[in-house]
Formats: sequence, C-alpha cells, structure tokens
Amino acid sequence: MPQIEDIPRRVDAGQPDAALATCAGVVLGLYRLRRDDSEGCLGWAPDAPAEMAGEAVSTLRKALHKLGVTRIAGQSVEALPSVLHDAAPEWNDRLERCWRKPA
Repeated sequence: MPQIEDIPRRVDAGQPDAALATCAGVVLGLYRLRRDDSEGCLGWAPDAPAEMAGEAVSTLRKALHKLGVTRIAGQSVEALPSVLHDAAPEWNDRLERCWRKPA
C-alpha cells in the first residue's frame, strides 16, 4: 500500500510520469506474483494481486483527473498508458475498466 499511496503524492508534486512509473512497478510486481504456488496468503486470495493492481491504476487515474492532467508519458490519458497495458497482458480487461471508471 505505501507504493499505491505514493502515486497521488507524485501527481500532486507535478511528477505525473514518476507516478506512472510507480504504478507500472506496482502492477508489474503484482503480475509476477500471480502464479505463486506457495501456500501463503495468495493461496487464500488468488485474485488479490489483480485487485491490488486495479487499485493502483484507479488511484493513478483519479489523481490525474483531479489535477486535470491530459497527457502522461507522451500519451493522452483517455487510454490506458501502454506501459501499464504491457506490464500485465492477462489483466488488460480489468486494468482498462479501472482506468475508464476509477472507483
């Protein structure tokens, strides 16, 4: 959660590209955990990584919208940034939904 909480702080500080990089790191890290076969917490909540990744994407989108940011990393904010799209291909539908309608 500290990394997700850092996303709006970076946007507020005028660093939307850094916020995107933080979000992409969170999404990629969680994506890599998705197939962890351990009997730890992921055994009890296998959807948790995808849900947390969606939360990170939603947090970024809300922060950008709040400040009226229209472009990030050279792209319009209307579409999910390609770096997020590429970080978790199996979660693209979920991430797109979180981007379009952040909770």
